[in-house]
Order: sequence, then structure tokens, then C-alpha cells
Amino acid sequence: MIVPYQNLKLLHKPLMNKFLYSFTRNLNNSSFILGGDLSKFEKEFANYCGSKFAIGVSNGSDALFLALKVLNIKKGSEIILPAMTYISAAYSILHNNYKVVLCDIDYQTGLIDLNLLKKLINKKTKCIISTDLNGNVVSLKHIKKLIKNKKIFIINDSSHSHGSLDGNGKKSGYGADLACFSLYPGKNLGALGDAGIITTNNSNFRTNLLKLRNFGSKKKFYHDIQGYNFKLDNIQASFLSLKLKHLDKWNKKKSLIAKIYNNKIKNNRISLIKNTQGSSYYAFVILSNSRSKLAKYLNNLNIQTNIYYPFSINQHRSLEKFFLKQNFPRAEKYAKTSLAIPICPSLTNKQINYIVRSLNAFK
Repeated sequence: MIVPYQNLKLLHKPLMNKFLYSFTRNLNNSSFILGGDLSKFEKEFANYCGSKFAIGVSNGSDALFLALKVLNIKKGSEIILPAMTYISAAYSILHNNYKVVLCDIDYQTGLIDLNLLKKLINKKTKCIISTDLNGNVVSLKHIKKLIKNKKIFIINDSSHSHGSLDGNGKKSGYGADLACFSLYPGKNLGALGDAGIITTNNSNFRTNLLKLRNFGSKKKFYHDIQGYNFKLDNIQASFLSLKLKHLDKWNKKKSLIAKIYNNKIKNNRISLIKNTQGSSYYAFVILSNSRSKLAKYLNNLNIQTNIYYPFSINQHRSLEKFFLKQNFPRAEKYAKTSLAIPICPSLTNKQINYIVRSLNAFK
């Protein structure tokens, strides 16, 4: 039996005719850039997330970059970031000429440690990027309590948590000044190419983001500010609108698979991470001090796996100079021991049971 980590072909199969119709419609209309499908998807996604506005952009990395840019904070300001996240978050800070301040994580959830975060906040802190990981969501309510009345912005990186709910039943990113979503093909909500989106309730942020993504222009050839070419293609927006209708169904299937894993995986050489209530299970992560051996064992059984992520931020060659003599033991341990197993909604019961049996037999 072969169990792919993800099977987008099978997931997309029921939507194929609609994809083709949408593609043909856009082709015939020559509607490629900033068209009606983009506006439609932005409204749909904002409504889905419980936000006033959504701004489609080229990808999740550019979303983070623009979110920081629109805050217009002083150069050299400190931006706090969890030590376990994707490298683009750190790059977005550096490319805006800010200082990256790393915070270690809670090893059991992979999320930023709120007790350590409290100690890092100072007068130079101007923004906290709270990163959801593998479907788990950060408690923005608790972060706001830590900030109190200080003028510190919150950007939520929701690239792993499309449709996840927080402890109050609100969608991922709700309560942040801005929330950034990657819509990379493998995400719970993914385009058929690169894409990203930003949500916010701030109308001024929205106005400036619309300009920033389009060379600083809201009206063609009128450039009010210096901007970038970070637009979301209209045709990708049309595909995303189609997929958004199925997101909750897919997330529910993932949740059911996760329940089976949590109940049936029993091996003292493997532990399960603690999932937050309302997780959308972008990935199902297990922890093992024998990660390499386990991954090889599963690969030999034709069960594909993945790692989110093999390095903490301070361990990347391109970034290590910024964190000399700094250690983030829990993030570094998570990078060494975490392994994501298949949890695609297209998994069959036979495949799920095969994964469970294989993990329980690992020695």
C-alpha cells in the first residue's frame, strides 16, 4: 500500500469541471489581473474569517512583508517572533529593516511560549508576530493581556490555520491587527499556484495595502506611495472561491482522522503534540527522539512524511549571525523530533488504519 503525504489530485478531482469552467471563463473574458473574481473571493474570505476586509496578495511571504510595511513603525524597532516558524516570517522583518527578537516555544504545542513572551516585551517592541502552527492557534486574548495599553501591534501568521477556531470559537487571526494567510497549494485552503491574503478590520490598513500590492496605486497610473507588484491573480482567486466552499468539510474530515490517531496511536517511542481546541489540523505532528529512524521506517512502508520545520529560525545559515550565543532549546528540540504523518482528507479508512498499525509496530 502506498500512502502519499498529500493527494491533491484526488482532493481536486470532484472540482475539476468547475476549475476548467472557471479557467475558460477567465480566458474568454481576458480577466487576469485585479478582476471581479478577486473582489468576490476577498469578500467571501473576509466573511468566512469574521473580518471586515481581506486583501489578496501574491503569496504568504509577501503578505507578511506588506503587513509589517503598512504598520509604518520606526526602523530598527523590535519585532517578536517564535523561534519555530517558516523562514519567510524572519525575512519579512529583516527586509523591512526591523530587528528580529526570537521567543522560544511550548514544546507540547509548537506555539510561542506566552510566559517567555512577557519577559521579552520592552519599549523597543513594536509588533508581535503570533504564529499558528500545524492547525494550532495562539491565544491572542492572552497576548493582548500581556501588551495591556502599550502601542504594540499584533500580526497573526495564520498560514497553518485556515478555519481553525480559538478558545472563543472565533476563526484564526480574529482579534489581530492583521492576519496573514499563505494560500500555497498544500495548505488547507490552497490555490493552484502561489497566492496569499491578509485580513484586517482597519480601513486605513486596507486602503494602503490595496495600494502597496499594486505599485502604490489604487487608480491606474496614479501612484500615491512607493509600492510593489504583489497582486493575487484573478484566476487563482476564482479557484480559491470554489475551494473555500469545501474548506469546513475538509477540515472536519481531518479532525476525524486526528481523533483516530489520538485514540489509537500507542507506542512509548512516540508522543503526540497537544492540539489546541478547534485545530484545523494543517498537519498531524508526532514527536520521537528517533525521528530519522522513524521516518526511514515509514518510508520503507510507503508512508510519506514531512517536517514542519527541520530548523529553528536561529539555526538557518542565512540567519544564524543575528542570534550568536542565543539558544532556543525547545524550538531546537522540536526541529529535531517532530514528524508530520498523512492527514489529507482524501485518506481512506484502510490507509488510516495502516498508518496506525505501522506506527504502533515501530521499535
